[in-house]
Amino acid sequence: MVSAPPVRIVMQSRMTSARLPGKALLALGGLPAVVLAARRAANAGRQIVVATSSNPTDDLLAATVTASGIACVRGSLEDVLDRFVQASCDLPAAALIVRLTADNVFPDGEFVERALAAFTRSGQAYWSVRHPDDGLPYGMSAEVTTVGLLREASRAANSAYDREHVTPWIRRNASNAGAAGWLDGQEHLRCTFDDARDYHLLLRVFDGIAAPQQVSWKYLCTRLAAIGETETVPLENLHSPALLRFCLGTAQLGIEYGAVNRSGQPAAADAVNMVQTAIGCGVLSLDTARAYGTAETVVGEALRGAGLHGAGVVTKLDPLLHLADDAPDAELFAAIDASVASSCRDLGVESLDTLLLHRWAHFHGFGGRLWRHLERLRTTGRVRHLGASVYAPAEAIEALRVPAVEHLQVPFNLLDSRLIAADIEPELARRADVTVHVRSVFLQGLLVAPAELWPAIEGVDAGTIVSLLDALAIEAGFASRAQLCVGYVLSHPWVQRLVIGCDTLDQLRENLDLFNCRRLELPELDQIRARLPALPAALLDPSRWPAKTKALR
Repeated sequence: MVSAPPVRIVMQSRMTSARLPGKALLALGGLPAVVLAARRAANAGRQIVVATSSNPTDDLLAATVTASGIACVRGSLEDVLDRFVQASCDLPAAALIVRLTADNVFPDGEFVERALAAFTRSGQAYWSVRHPDDGLPYGMSAEVTTVGLLREASRAANSAYDREHVTPWIRRNASNAGAAGWLDGQEHLRCTFDDARDYHLLLRVFDGIAAPQQVSWKYLCTRLAAIGETETVPLENLHSPALLRFCLGTAQLGIEYGAVNRSGQPAAADAVNMVQTAIGCGVLSLDTARAYGTAETVVGEALRGAGLHGAGVVTKLDPLLHLADDAPDAELFAAIDASVASSCRDLGVESLDTLLLHRWAHFHGFGGRLWRHLERLRTTGRVRHLGASVYAPAEAIEALRVPAVEHLQVPFNLLDSRLIAADIEPELARRADVTVHVRSVFLQGLLVAPAELWPAIEGVDAGTIVSLLDALAIEAGFASRAQLCVGYVLSHPWVQRLVIGCDTLDQLRENLDLFNCRRLELPELDQIRARLPALPAALLDPSRWPAKTKALR
């Protein structure tokens, strides 16, 4: 009689998730999410290993998993395929690996057993759920393959994309039967744990469940369907830890930046210290650009010093001002490649996590050739995610209607309701897969500056506006005008992170403290907007300020 091959569940997890850093340790069902996911997957008795990175950002995750009695293997941050090979290095080639991810908390032991049985029936060397064909909610997934095929993939897969996503090489070289018939008609639901909206929904799914580690995956799907069909996810008070929504802007660290910046560009050592201090406080997202002078170099040095290797960095393509719109392909593509290569060099990485167009005009510019070349770079793994920095509501809406756009940076603040007036929220709801970062929270520092520093704009009474903002802060229970600005923007559920820069270490610490504020209810947001005057674009768009106050776009 032939004995069954050994089986090991390997669950990947990391703290530097692009859309919600630190989500692996957020509480679900009274446990850190990664612990809940691992215990649920192993509740039928199968062996499980959590595969995380050896990067310092994952030290707490690894310690938490180990303290919970779950085996943990650590390896490369970017090469996740190699982590799986390490996690199965003691197994024979015929052994089976069940691949799960920690942001997939629904699968339990019974789901794993179903997957293993389906793999055996298929007679193939690889099996996985196939959304949407299987009728399961998005995120309800598992993959099964042999250790031998996993090792073969590791030897053959060369692209960064294949190695980061573990199984693309296998999927290209093996058939897959799928899980049709397990559920019916739930493919429109979403049970993945990717961003703050997902987290809020999952909190509702697990609310009141006495045994979250043991409850069946089908019961969770039933609860998810009931919530999804009877209620929308509430818009108030997202439960993500506040600092996970802080993205450190680095323009001030590389150039003279900001209309009310009186301290100037900090020295390189001070700038590096600011970035590392922010990281040490829990900020895991950084925003920079080729156009920000030495900012990428500062970020790269800070990350190397902190051992982070560039995780969570959003940068922007060079503005390419030297190129004519009809520049030959060779010249255009060389300039794009040079910008990406320079960013990689200065940041100390082999590929860029997120690359944005610095101007939305570049999407249409050069006859569309620029964007098509960026998509080719993403296919090769040179860039992982693409997006755009936009300046007007019409640009934001157009960008959201481009499927290939995965990241959007928009200006939004207490005085600037142009996005709301343009009805951006339904567009954002249709693109829940897009990461949204907001800049100009303080309108280049203007909203926290005294009235005498405001630009002279016709029809704008700076003194009256400043007095009104101070009054609104007091009435709403905020400690300062600055905290009102942060609290107001944070209270919009479509805002995933606020990009905020700093000129000094003291200012960084002040900005970090601003995130310890309450969230405003929807009626409060409406009341605040109703009391603020309509202001001209000449004030809301810093590029239109008088020369002495005009800031870099």
